[in-house]
Amino acid sequence: MKKYKNKKIWDMYSLQYGFLVAGMVMTIIAVLLIGYGLLATPRLMKNQCTYEEVLEKEGNLAGHAATFEVVEDPVKVGEYGNGKHGHYYLVTNGERYIISKMTDNECDEISGWLQQNGSYKLEGITYYIADKDEREEVAGNVSRELGANITADNLQDKLGAVQITFTKFNYISMFVENYIVNIIFGGVIILFGLPLLLGFRKELKGIRRITSLSGITADDIDRESMKKGARWLSSIKVYLTKDMLVGLRTDYMKDYDDQVAFRYEDICSVYGYNAKRKYGMPSYAKGRYLICAEAKDGRKYVLSDSTLFGNSRDADVNDDSIVLFKELEKRAPHIATAPTDGKYQVFRYPFYVYLSEGKYAEGTEAYEKLGDFREELEWRFEQDNLKQYYPIMEAIFKMSMTFKEDGFVEITVGYFEEYEEQIRADMDEFLQAQIKDGWGADEASEDDEIVVFCQK
Repeated sequence: MKKYKNKKIWDMYSLQYGFLVAGMVMTIIAVLLIGYGLLATPRLMKNQCTYEEVLEKEGNLAGHAATFEVVEDPVKVGEYGNGKHGHYYLVTNGERYIISKMTDNECDEISGWLQQNGSYKLEGITYYIADKDEREEVAGNVSRELGANITADNLQDKLGAVQITFTKFNYISMFVENYIVNIIFGGVIILFGLPLLLGFRKELKGIRRITSLSGITADDIDRESMKKGARWLSSIKVYLTKDMLVGLRTDYMKDYDDQVAFRYEDICSVYGYNAKRKYGMPSYAKGRYLICAEAKDGRKYVLSDSTLFGNSRDADVNDDSIVLFKELEKRAPHIATAPTDGKYQVFRYPFYVYLSEGKYAEGTEAYEKLGDFREELEWRFEQDNLKQYYPIMEAIFKMSMTFKEDGFVEITVGYFEEYEEQIRADMDEFLQAQIKDGWGADEASEDDEIVVFCQK
């Protein structure tokens, strides 16, 4: 998979790439675990032998396909897994006794066969009784049954080094019985690994899939983004280059499987607005901030879709969106910062500057008293993103404040036309509540001057 040479872009997707590699490794391990069992089972079936021949082998005696001729009804001598998965039975071929693990139904099958035929060829996989408590229970019951001194320590010496698990000699039964650990671990690993592999493979394929009106490619983005003057807005994942605007919107848990890139001449307008949480987002998410572009083909494209969590990162998203619109004014002044169905309404409120106890400057005096601090307050108003608190947050794409010489501030609200009735009904009340409750009550200078709105 071809990577971006631009480190800022690639770093954005390095985490997804790490998950992809992890998913790939986990899937390979799972396939090897299960695949080994699938391939080894035919060899296990081919190499079946008698129980006595197993005892003559060297090394690990467990895991062999073995047979044992049973001539008497099995006798229950213990429980395996609290009896949920079967029981331990004492069986004999007339010359020696061994332990076999089987279910009650399998025991009944052997007894029925013995009544009709006199002997039964027990087929199974050899194993060790690993559980100490089970070993002690079996040893005690066998000792009473045979009248011999058999303990957990000498059980294997008296009744053979290994026992037999009742297993029919067919492929599926032997595979499941002998490679159950491989199946369990392989299944658990692939349960996590395969979704990582497939999910992030799709994500990473999308990072080089570009939607564009002028045939912009991933290589074009790579080349342009590394030229002098290109600007990366990391919190909204937008690149501004000399000739193009790029939205790197492909991200985990998002609905996009491509990037969008436009030459400036292909764009009519760019605007942003708050939106509510959508289905599938974390419950602690507060909402989203969308930045959209309307192109010359008449369609709307999402450039950026940022999840808001009510923390400092939200401020970064807002700050970067402000920078984006200011940069567009310089780089491509023909691009509007409002949707085609956007409308504006201006609201005016008086402001006052604190002079001394009970005294405030107003009108032109208040305007002059604030001086350069006016620009700071205008910036803070935009930075604080009050539009996100409006009950229908998705109705507003712009909200800005300007101080006027007559002692009033003008708050310009840009909204989508479909919400005009709601804006006219309650926006004035909303704005007054926002600026009356202390917004903007900041120190204007070392003289402790304070600006207040609407009323003294």
